[in-house]
Amino acid sequence: QANQQSQQAFEVELADHEAQVERLRAEGDAVGESGGLRWWRRRRSTARLRKAERRTPRPAVPFVEPPPPPPLSNLPILTNEEAKLAAGIEGEERVASSLSEALGNEWTLLRGYCNRRGEIDQLLLGPEGLIAIEVKNRNATVYIKGDEWRFRRFDNYGNLVEEGLMTAGGGRSPSQQLREPVAELEEFLAKRGQPTAIDPVVVLSHPRSEIGETEDLTVTVAYEPEYIVELIDASDKRLEPERLRIIEQLIVKDHEFHAKRSKARRRSSSRS
Repeated sequence: QANQQSQQAFEVELADHEAQVERLRAEGDAVGESGGLRWWRRRRSTARLRKAERRTPRPAVPFVEPPPPPPLSNLPILTNEEAKLAAGIEGEERVASSLSEALGNEWTLLRGYCNRRGEIDQLLLGPEGLIAIEVKNRNATVYIKGDEWRFRRFDNYGNLVEEGLMTAGGGRSPSQQLREPVAELEEFLAKRGQPTAIDPVVVLSHPRSEIGETEDLTVTVAYEPEYIVELIDASDKRLEPERLRIIEQLIVKDHEFHAKRSKARRRSSSRS
C-alpha cells in the first residue's frame, strides 16, 4: 500500500515537473523572439530552464522492512581515529547523496581520485565544468586566513572545549589538501590536450559547522552541497559531451596509474 501511494505521488510530481519545464521552455522561446529584451533576461531564462530540467523527480525507492539492529555486543568499538574516519565517510556520503538528487544524468561524480600530490574526495564533472570537492565533517567553528585553518569547538553551554590548527594529510590545511592535487590534475589534463580550469570547493558538511572570520580565501568554502548547485547554475563554462567523455577517461586513467604505484610502494615497504 505504501509503495502504491509513493508511485502515485511520484506520477503527480512528474506531471507537474513536465508542465513546469514546458512553461519555462515557452517563456524562453518568447524571450528569444523579442529583440527588445536585454541579453541577461535570455540568459536568466535559459538558466531557469536548465535548473528545472536537472531536477526531474525520481521514483520513490520501494519500501523494504529494515532488518533488526544487531545486539549491542556485536557493535564495533571505534578508536578516536576510526571515529574520525567514519565521520568523514558519513559526510562524504551526505554530500554525494545531495548532489545525486540535485543533478541530472549528464553529471558524473568520481570519488577518491588520487595523484602524487594527494587525494580528492570527489570530482564532479558535467556540462558546466569540473569541480573538486573536499569534505570536512567537523563539529566546530572554522576560522580561515589564506591556507591557515583554525577551529574552535564549544559545548552546548557555549564553553570552549577544544581549539587548534585544522590539518591532515602531512600537516596540510583543507585548502592545501585540495589545491595541491587539483593543480597536478590541471597540469595532467593540459598536457594531454584538455586544458580545464577546476573549481576547488571545501564543504563543511557537519550540521553544526560554522564559519568564523575569513581572509584571503584560496578555495570556495560552503556549508552545504546545495551551494555547489548554485555555483553550477551561475557558471558560464560549457563542456561538450565528447570532451566530457575524454576528460573522464583521462581522470580515471590517471587515478589507476597512481593507485597502482601507491599499492606497489606499500608492498615494497612491507617486504623491507
